[in-house]
Amino acid sequence: MIELLTGGWRAQLARVGVELRIPDLLTAADRTVAELSTRTAVPQDLMYRLMRGLDSIGIAERLPYELGRITEAGATYTLGPLGVHLVDAPGSMRDACLLYGGEFHSAWGNAPAAFGSGSTGFEATYGTELIPYLAANPPAAKRFQSALAATSFYFDLLADALEVPVHGVVVDIAGGSGALLARVLQARPRARGVLTDLPHMVAIADGTFVDAGLTERVTTMPLDLFSGRLPQDADTYVLSRVLGDWSNEECERILTNIKVSMGHESRLWIVERLTRDDGSAPLATLWDLHLHVINGGRQRSIREYQRLAKECGLEIVEDKRLPADNAALALRLR
Repeated sequence: MIELLTGGWRAQLARVGVELRIPDLLTAADRTVAELSTRTAVPQDLMYRLMRGLDSIGIAERLPYELGRITEAGATYTLGPLGVHLVDAPGSMRDACLLYGGEFHSAWGNAPAAFGSGSTGFEATYGTELIPYLAANPPAAKRFQSALAATSFYFDLLADALEVPVHGVVVDIAGGSGALLARVLQARPRARGVLTDLPHMVAIADGTFVDAGLTERVTTMPLDLFSGRLPQDADTYVLSRVLGDWSNEECERILTNIKVSMGHESRLWIVERLTRDDGSAPLATLWDLHLHVINGGRQRSIREYQRLAKECGLEIVEDKRLPADNAALALRLR
């Protein structure tokens, strides 16, 4: 029980380590407490205690020493097994650490509001909802998208699961940073892609496609999720981690808007975590509550998606399970 109740301390400890750039310092070289103290301006005694804490959660690792032969200042640390994921480099979970230890942690501090007042924990904390907050804070939006990309370790599997035709057209709706569409197009070198999202997100995606050398095969479009006109009769439409942010009524509006653009051979792929009542999807269960606290969203079961599809004149024809309780559901016109 004590470990359960102190879980938030570990997240904050990781955040402090990342903000002080401890993983970056240790990836360059093993460092003594004295060296780390000098480079971070944290007093030696406090740095020693901090490094001992980071060692306890796997971000740093103290090198072997003889008891009584090494002073606290001379204690030497190397990068730990979890610290390698927090180094500031492509694919790093550094921004995820800052997001979960920052905005999300603060929003969960007001979690009771999300279960009683009709507000979300995020709104109670920041005075606005998540999407307007990100739109008004470009650095936060970039950190948010970086966190999503870093936690998308299953995207390579997903790129194959979507079964995009060799010369197909893929429309990634509310595609965020463009990380998924980039993976799909890299796996299908003759396919073309369209990414839609809000203007501040499209700007981030444009950078992703430039870095990936895909600008000649991708079109980006600022588009409203509920009423914007999508490309007609595309082979593949994708909604990845989108419907979990919305109520059933809003999901029906989104799906109905997409349906208008789909052809008889089109497939719409919904990618979300699926909840289960038997306790076999613990991450999806926690994510369901996290979405509720952050933006009033939810995760759903396969039965709930079947009902949503039917209400919108669609039907689920494939259900492909992915790691971390995720699934890719293929829908077609009924």
